[in-house]
Amino acid sequence: MSDVSTSIIITQREGFSRSIESLDSVLRASRCPQQIIYVDGGSPPAVQAALIAQSRRHGFRLLREDRFLSPNEAKLIGARHATGCHVAFLDNDVLVGDGWLERLVACAEETGAGVVAPLYLERLGGEERLHMLGGRCRILESNGRRTLEETHEDRKGEVPAAAIRSRTEHVEMHGFVIQSALLRQLDLFDPGIPTIPENADFCLQVAAAGHTLWIEPAAIVTVLLPEVLDPMDRGFFLERWSDAWIDRGFARFRSKWRLDGPQSVLESQRRWAVAHRMVAYDDALHRRLGVKSDSILNRRLLAPVERFFLGR
Repeated sequence: MSDVSTSIIITQREGFSRSIESLDSVLRASRCPQQIIYVDGGSPPAVQAALIAQSRRHGFRLLREDRFLSPNEAKLIGARHATGCHVAFLDNDVLVGDGWLERLVACAEETGAGVVAPLYLERLGGEERLHMLGGRCRILESNGRRTLEETHEDRKGEVPAAAIRSRTEHVEMHGFVIQSALLRQLDLFDPGIPTIPENADFCLQVAAAGHTLWIEPAAIVTVLLPEVLDPMDRGFFLERWSDAWIDRGFARFRSKWRLDGPQSVLESQRRWAVAHRMVAYDDALHRRLGVKSDSILNRRLLAPVERFFLGR
């Protein structure tokens, strides 16, 4: 492929079962000159074979590791092979809208943004809604104490009718475009943070280096959330959201950003991860009671109970 101006790097987020569906979406919707780099971290044989077949058919680079990779590890591997002025990163469980890449790159070129994120939708079962559209991500200092502030301006609802291109402090890692020069200048994907809070660490590093983050709502990426976990996803899913990976990431993040004392944002993220982890269990309490895994009831009561008494 000649005249490649943008590389697309695809990595696993929390499972493998949506990999081919997601990849097909990218192949259909991305029309500008591109190089696809797919990082396969320990996918099961059926998915591995399908990825090999697709890479041969479409001519993209497939990088295989026979072990689970954290998202940051996988991004580091892919970034080493990226070319062009901009690099797009995508999780392997998203669907992209027509023109998503062109619109993100255009925003980056027209604004000088270091990073541009799309409007994130989410699909859970038959329901589709807004997932995330920017927010704040910063370190606050008060009386000598440093704390993380992270917010979502719009989340889990209807897409705002007046959504326009705008600056933000907070993007998520489901999909975004970044200036390739930043990948050479900054260590943006810290392998010491294998899971949460990788979003916050990324955003804080970009801002600390003096670069801006933007949201381009004309570009759309839809996150496919699991309602029931496919058996092939269970091993990686449980490691991705494990206490061991969370504790490791929190310790690294606290040390790196010199955070002091209780951090309400981190503890909120832990509650979310523990509740999300229960999706892996067919007999989870939230499922028995007919409530959503990300409900307040599951985060605050049901999932903590299962974690404490059942070691989940």
